[in-house]
Amino acid sequence: MSSPPQGRRRRVNSEVHRDLQDFNHASLDGTTLSANRPNTVRLRSKKRHVYHGLELCWPIHHDRKNHHRHDGKNGPKLNLLLLVMCCFVIVPLCYVKVAYYVAFAGSDRSPDNRSSADVHPNVRGSPRSPSLPQDENGKTHQVPRILIFTHYRDLLNTPLEDLADEEEKMLATNIHHSINIHQSSSTNGFQDDGRLNDVKPPQVGPTQVRFLTDEDCLQSLQKVFPALIPYFLNETQGMFKADICRGSALFETGGIYLDVDVGVRADLWYDLLQTTEFFTSLVHRQSKYPGHFFQAILGAAPKSPIIYRYLELFLDHYTHKEYVDSGPLGVILLRRAWDAVYDEKLESPPTELYQEVLYHPKAFPNLHPAPTWGVRRACHFVVVARAHKENTVEFTIQPRSTNGTATDHDLKARKYRIPLYSRVGGSRMCPIKGAAINGTSL
Repeated sequence: MSSPPQGRRRRVNSEVHRDLQDFNHASLDGTTLSANRPNTVRLRSKKRHVYHGLELCWPIHHDRKNHHRHDGKNGPKLNLLLLVMCCFVIVPLCYVKVAYYVAFAGSDRSPDNRSSADVHPNVRGSPRSPSLPQDENGKTHQVPRILIFTHYRDLLNTPLEDLADEEEKMLATNIHHSINIHQSSSTNGFQDDGRLNDVKPPQVGPTQVRFLTDEDCLQSLQKVFPALIPYFLNETQGMFKADICRGSALFETGGIYLDVDVGVRADLWYDLLQTTEFFTSLVHRQSKYPGHFFQAILGAAPKSPIIYRYLELFLDHYTHKEYVDSGPLGVILLRRAWDAVYDEKLESPPTELYQEVLYHPKAFPNLHPAPTWGVRRACHFVVVARAHKENTVEFTIQPRSTNGTATDHDLKARKYRIPLYSRVGGSRMCPIKGAAINGTSL
C-alpha cells in the first residue's frame, strides 16, 4: 500500500488551508503582496455564492441588457424549483429540528449531551470536568489545559548540568520556555539565531504538564490501548514510538501535545475556540506528503474518536491489515484517522486546522525573530492559524475575485496569527553555528 490514504481523500474544509494554498506561493516570491499594507496579502479567488455555509455551485451569468441575473438558459425554472424546495422541504425540516430539541431539552439523549461514545463505538464517554481551568470569560475549553511532551529521557525533571549534550540542554530549555508561556503568559524569548534567552525553571500555574518517557508511555497504553504494547516495545524508530505515545496520552486526558523542538510564541489556548475538540496543522506545500498533518502540534479533547482511530490504524499497520510501506507513519495515519471520523456536513468533531508555511521576509516583514537559523529548509517554517481575537492578529489575507473586486462576503480580509515556529535552533536538524552537539563544534 502506498503512503497516501486509501480511497478518496476527504476534502479539507479549512479556510486557513484554502487561503494559504496560494499564500504559500506568495511567501516564496513576495509578488502578490499589497503595496499599501506590507503585511496584507491579496489573493485571487473564484466568486462563490454562499447561503448559510452551503455553496450554490450552478453557473451564474449576468444579463447586461435586461439588468438581471439568470442561471444559464433555465434560470427562472431553477429559481421556481428552489422556491418550492424552500417552502416544502427546508421549512418543514426546520420545524422538525426545533420540535426535536424542545422534546429532548435537558435530556441525556439531547445532541448537545452526546458523548464521544455515541460517535465511535470503541470510545468511552468524554465528560467535561467543571474543574478544568477557565478562560477570562469563565468558559472551559473542550481541549483541557494540559501540555504533553514525550522523549526517551526525562528532559523536564533532569537538571541541565546532568544532561548528556548541548542539544538535550537546548531541548530542555525549550520545554521550560513552552511551559512558562502557558503558566504566566510570558513573552517569547527567542534570539535572532533561534536560541532562547535565559529561561527560568518551569513555573507552577493553571496549566497541567505531562512529560512521558518510554515507561510512562507503556503505563498510558496499558490503560488506553494494551494491544499496541508489544509493537511499541519492538519498535526501533524513536519517532514512531513518540507517535504512539502522544496518541495514547491525548486519548487518556486530552490536551495539547508539542514536539520538544517546536518554538511556541504565545499561549495556545488564548485564541483557541472553546468548542474546538481537535486541532493540528497541515504540512507545508513543498512536503513529500502534502495534505497530511504536521503533528508536531496536536490538540484533542479527552477520549477523542479521531485519536482512537489513529491508534487503531497503528495496530492495523503493525498487523499488516493496512500497512504503510514508507514515510512518516504518524503524519500519514493521523490524516487517515481524521478522514475516517470527521463528518463534513455536521463539521464534527469541531476542528481547527493550522497551516505550515515557508518563511519569506516579504511575506512576514514584522515577524521577529525570523526563522533563518540552520541550513535546512525544514528550519525555516512557521505555523499559521486563524486569529479569532483582534489582539492576536499579525497579518491579514485579502482574497480578490476574478474581476479584481472584493465585494462578496466570502472575500472579506481574513486575519491570521503565527503561534509557532516549526523548529527552534540548536537541534541536530537545525544546528546553530558555533554550538556543540555531542562534543562536536558546528
